[in-house]
Amino acid sequence: MPNFSYGKSVRELFPTVVAQAREAEAAGFDTAFVMDHFYQLPGIGTPDEPMLEAYTALGGLATATERIQLSALVTGNTYRNPAMLAKTVTTLDVASGGRAVRSASARAGSNSSTAPSGTNSARSPTASSGSTRRCTSSSRCCAASGPPSRASGTGSRTP
Repeated sequence: MPNFSYGKSVRELFPTVVAQAREAEAAGFDTAFVMDHFYQLPGIGTPDEPMLEAYTALGGLATATERIQLSALVTGNTYRNPAMLAKTVTTLDVASGGRAVRSASARAGSNSSTAPSGTNSARSPTASSGSTRRCTSSSRCCAASGPPSRASGTGSRTP
């Protein structure tokens, strides 16, 4: 979903996003992607148009869908703390029943990779432009989120 500007009120914004994800799932799409930018991209819209935070939106979609995989189209690693990102994606994976897909980019574009002042701009040491990695708690692909769970025998660490 490259655009959250539907010409509707803000109150109707997320229900419209949910409807799109459900329609995609019903039509047989395997993954719903949302953008991870601070502002709408030039050529798609203006900076003052709605732009949802990607992982919060995906968490909402996790509760509204059943089968479709969920991912940010490209995660802006330049403004996300790597450990917090790992925890965020791991939590999305748990909340979605194993449907999270993590994508990464060292630079996602000029307006998306410039963090607002005062934010953490640490880079993921494993980030490479355009890399995508399936992230499930059983595959342990998400780095630095703790030891395997004693209850289930799985965790979310990098092997």
